[in-house]
Amino acid sequence: MLPDIAARWNVTMADFGCLAVDEILTFSTVVRGIRVDTSYDEQTAEGEIFRVPCGPRYLRGVQQLYGVDIWRVFRGERVSIFRFKSSEPHSHLEIEHDHDCFEIGLEDLVLTRPEIEKFEAANNIVVETKQAAVQQPAARTARRPAGPGTSAKHDWDGFHIEMFRNVYENGLPSSQALLVRKLMEWFHATSDQPPDESTVRKKVSRFWHSGVCS
Repeated sequence: MLPDIAARWNVTMADFGCLAVDEILTFSTVVRGIRVDTSYDEQTAEGEIFRVPCGPRYLRGVQQLYGVDIWRVFRGERVSIFRFKSSEPHSHLEIEHDHDCFEIGLEDLVLTRPEIEKFEAANNIVVETKQAAVQQPAARTARRPAGPGTSAKHDWDGFHIEMFRNVYENGLPSSQALLVRKLMEWFHATSDQPPDESTVRKKVSRFWHSGVCS
Protein backbone atom coordinates (compact mmCIF):
# COMPACT_ATOMS: atom_id res chain seq x y z
CA MET A 1 0.00 0.00 0.00
CA LEU A 2 2.69 2.53 0.94
CA PRO A 3 4.65 2.00 -2.31
CA ASP A 4 1.42 2.68 -4.24
CA ILE A 5 0.82 5.89 -2.30
CA ALA A 6 4.44 6.95 -2.78
CA ALA A 7 4.13 6.46 -6.54
CA ARG A 8 0.85 8.41 -6.59
CA TRP A 9 2.40 11.31 -4.69
CA ASN A 10 5.74 11.14 -6.51
CA VAL A 11 7.73 10.73 -3.26
CA THR A 12 10.30 8.21 -2.01
CA MET A 13 10.46 6.10 1.15
CA ALA A 14 13.11 8.53 2.44
CA ASP A 15 10.59 11.35 1.91
CA PHE A 16 8.07 9.41 4.01
CA GLY A 17 10.62 9.22 6.83
CA CYS A 18 11.20 12.98 6.75
CA LEU A 19 7.47 13.73 6.62
CA ALA A 20 6.91 11.42 9.59
CA VAL A 21 9.61 13.04 11.74
CA ASP A 22 8.30 16.51 10.89
CA GLU A 23 4.81 15.32 11.93
CA ILE A 24 3.40 16.21 8.53
CA LEU A 25 2.30 12.59 8.12
CA THR A 26 1.25 10.25 10.94
CA PHE A 27 1.75 6.55 10.25
CA SER A 28 -0.07 3.82 12.15
CA THR A 29 0.05 0.09 12.77
CA VAL A 30 -2.53 -2.52 13.80
CA VAL A 31 -2.28 -4.11 17.27
CA ARG A 32 -4.23 -6.78 19.13
CA GLY A 33 -4.75 -6.30 22.85
CA ILE A 34 -1.58 -4.56 24.02
CA ARG A 35 -1.56 -3.27 27.60
CA VAL A 36 -0.24 0.27 28.00
CA ASP A 37 0.30 2.68 30.86
CA THR A 38 -1.58 5.95 30.35
CA SER A 39 -0.63 9.36 31.72
CA TYR A 40 -0.91 13.03 30.95
CA ASP A 41 1.16 16.16 31.56
CA GLU A 42 0.34 18.72 34.24
CA GLN A 43 2.08 22.05 34.78
CA THR A 44 2.70 23.75 38.11
CA ALA A 45 2.34 27.47 38.71
CA GLU A 46 6.14 27.67 38.47
CA GLY A 47 6.05 26.15 34.98
CA GLU A 48 7.36 22.72 35.97
CA ILE A 49 5.82 19.86 33.97
CA PHE A 50 5.16 16.48 35.55
CA ARG A 51 3.25 13.36 34.55
CA VAL A 52 0.04 12.21 36.18
CA PRO A 53 -0.54 8.42 35.87
CA CYS A 54 -4.03 7.32 34.81
CA GLY A 55 -3.67 3.55 35.02
CA PRO A 56 -3.46 0.80 32.41
CA ARG A 57 -5.67 0.18 29.39
CA TYR A 58 -5.71 -2.22 26.44
CA LEU A 59 -5.27 -1.03 22.86
CA ARG A 60 -6.71 -2.80 19.84
CA GLY A 61 -6.95 -1.91 16.17
CA VAL A 62 -5.18 0.93 14.36
CA GLN A 63 -2.80 2.92 16.59
CA GLN A 64 -0.80 5.99 15.65
CA LEU A 65 3.01 6.00 15.90
CA TYR A 66 5.63 8.70 16.51
CA GLY A 67 7.66 9.56 13.44
CA VAL A 68 10.91 9.69 15.40
CA ASP A 69 10.33 6.08 16.49
CA ILE A 70 9.86 4.66 13.00
CA TRP A 71 12.05 6.68 10.60
CA ARG A 72 14.58 3.85 10.30
CA VAL A 73 11.81 1.63 8.89
CA PHE A 74 11.94 3.71 5.71
CA ARG A 75 15.62 2.73 5.37
CA GLY A 76 14.64 -0.95 5.28
CA GLU A 77 15.24 -1.64 8.98
CA ARG A 78 12.94 -3.03 11.66
CA VAL A 79 12.34 -1.02 14.84
CA SER A 80 11.00 -1.82 18.31
CA ILE A 81 7.77 -0.10 19.34
CA PHE A 82 7.46 0.86 23.01
CA ARG A 83 4.78 3.57 22.85
CA PHE A 84 1.90 4.91 20.77
CA LYS A 85 0.77 8.41 19.89
CA SER A 86 -2.32 9.50 21.79
CA SER A 87 -5.10 11.37 20.02
CA GLU A 88 -5.36 13.60 23.09
CA PRO A 89 -2.76 16.37 23.52
CA HIS A 90 -0.17 16.07 26.30
CA SER A 91 -1.14 12.43 26.89
CA HIS A 92 1.08 9.35 26.79
CA LEU A 93 0.53 5.68 25.89
CA GLU A 94 3.54 3.57 26.82
CA ILE A 95 3.71 -0.22 26.64
CA GLU A 96 3.69 -1.45 30.22
CA HIS A 97 5.98 -4.48 30.03
CA ASP A 98 9.23 -4.74 28.05
CA HIS A 99 8.30 -8.22 26.83
CA ASP A 100 5.20 -6.72 25.15
CA CYS A 101 7.30 -4.38 22.98
CA PHE A 102 7.34 -5.60 19.39
CA GLU A 103 9.21 -5.03 16.15
CA ILE A 104 7.67 -3.68 12.96
CA GLY A 105 8.84 -3.23 9.40
CA LEU A 106 7.61 -1.30 6.39
CA GLU A 107 4.93 -3.91 5.69
CA ASP A 108 3.36 -3.20 9.11
CA LEU A 109 2.82 0.53 8.55
CA VAL A 110 -0.42 2.02 7.28
CA LEU A 111 -1.74 5.46 6.40
CA THR A 112 -5.39 5.92 7.33
CA ARG A 113 -7.80 7.35 4.79
CA PRO A 114 -8.28 10.63 6.76
CA GLU A 115 -4.49 11.05 6.89
CA ILE A 116 -4.20 10.48 3.13
CA GLU A 117 -7.03 12.88 2.33
CA LYS A 118 -5.64 15.55 4.66
CA PHE A 119 -2.20 15.37 3.04
CA GLU A 120 -3.55 15.43 -0.51
CA ALA A 121 -5.75 18.42 0.27
CA ALA A 122 -2.89 20.33 1.92
CA ASN A 123 -0.59 19.71 -1.06
CA ASN A 124 -3.15 20.11 -3.87
CA ILE A 125 -2.63 16.54 -5.04
CA VAL A 126 -5.39 15.55 -7.45
CA VAL A 127 -5.91 11.82 -7.99
CA GLU A 128 -7.23 11.22 -11.50
CA THR A 129 -9.88 8.51 -11.96
CA LYS A 130 -9.57 6.05 -14.85
CA GLN A 131 -12.42 7.78 -16.67
CA ALA A 132 -10.80 11.18 -16.27
CA ALA A 133 -7.50 9.78 -17.44
CA VAL A 134 -9.12 8.57 -20.67
CA GLN A 135 -10.76 11.93 -21.26
CA GLN A 136 -7.60 13.82 -20.36
CA PRO A 137 -4.51 11.77 -21.37
CA ALA A 138 -2.11 14.54 -20.39
CA ALA A 139 -3.19 14.53 -16.76
CA ARG A 140 -1.12 16.69 -14.45
CA THR A 141 1.45 14.75 -12.44
CA ALA A 142 1.14 15.24 -8.71
CA ARG A 143 3.85 17.63 -7.55
CA ARG A 144 6.40 16.43 -5.08
CA PRO A 145 5.26 17.89 -1.75
CA ALA A 146 7.70 19.91 0.30
CA GLY A 147 5.28 19.95 3.24
CA PRO A 148 2.97 22.71 4.43
CA GLY A 149 4.88 25.88 5.21
CA THR A 150 8.18 24.45 3.97
CA SER A 151 10.27 26.56 1.65
CA ALA A 152 11.39 24.62 -1.44
CA LYS A 153 14.68 26.59 -1.61
CA HIS A 154 16.05 24.60 1.35
CA ASP A 155 16.82 20.88 1.08
CA TRP A 156 14.92 19.66 4.14
CA ASP A 157 14.85 16.09 2.85
CA GLY A 158 18.64 16.13 2.67
CA PHE A 159 18.77 17.82 6.08
CA HIS A 160 16.82 14.99 7.74
CA ILE A 161 18.86 12.32 5.98
CA GLU A 162 22.09 14.00 7.10
CA MET A 163 20.83 14.32 10.69
CA PHE A 164 19.80 10.66 10.83
CA ARG A 165 23.06 9.56 9.16
CA ASN A 166 25.11 11.57 11.64
CA VAL A 167 23.31 10.11 14.66
CA TYR A 168 23.24 6.60 13.21
CA GLU A 169 26.97 6.53 12.37
CA ASN A 170 28.44 8.66 15.16
CA GLY A 171 25.89 8.43 17.97
CA LEU A 172 24.25 11.38 19.67
CA PRO A 173 26.40 14.49 20.09
CA SER A 174 27.01 15.70 23.63
CA SER A 175 24.55 18.56 23.18
CA GLN A 176 21.73 19.77 20.97
CA ALA A 177 23.78 22.86 20.10
CA LEU A 178 26.57 20.67 18.70
CA LEU A 179 24.11 18.82 16.44
CA VAL A 180 22.72 22.16 15.22
CA ARG A 181 26.26 23.37 14.47
CA LYS A 182 27.07 20.21 12.49
CA LEU A 183 23.89 20.56 10.42
CA MET A 184 24.52 24.26 9.78
CA GLU A 185 27.99 23.30 8.53
CA TRP A 186 26.36 20.77 6.21
CA PHE A 187 23.97 23.42 4.87
CA HIS A 188 26.84 25.86 4.25
CA ALA A 189 28.75 23.14 2.41
CA THR A 190 25.83 22.07 0.22
CA SER A 191 23.82 25.24 -0.33
CA ASP A 192 24.43 28.82 -1.42
CA GLN A 193 21.49 29.97 0.72
CA PRO A 194 21.41 28.10 4.03
CA PRO A 195 18.37 28.63 6.28
CA ASP A 196 18.45 30.66 9.47
CA GLU A 197 20.03 28.86 12.39
CA SER A 198 16.85 29.43 14.41
CA THR A 199 14.89 27.37 11.86
CA VAL A 200 17.40 24.52 12.02
CA ARG A 201 17.44 24.73 15.83
CA LYS A 202 13.64 24.37 15.93
CA LYS A 203 13.69 21.26 13.73
CA VAL A 204 16.55 19.67 15.70
CA SER A 205 14.77 20.48 18.98
CA ARG A 206 11.70 18.50 17.90
CA PHE A 207 13.92 15.47 17.28
CA TRP A 208 16.07 16.05 20.42
CA HIS A 209 13.12 16.28 22.81
CA SER A 210 11.05 13.55 21.19
CA GLY A 211 12.23 10.87 23.60
CA VAL A 212 14.31 8.98 21.03
CA CYS A 213 17.41 10.79 22.30
CA SER A 214 16.99 9.77 25.93
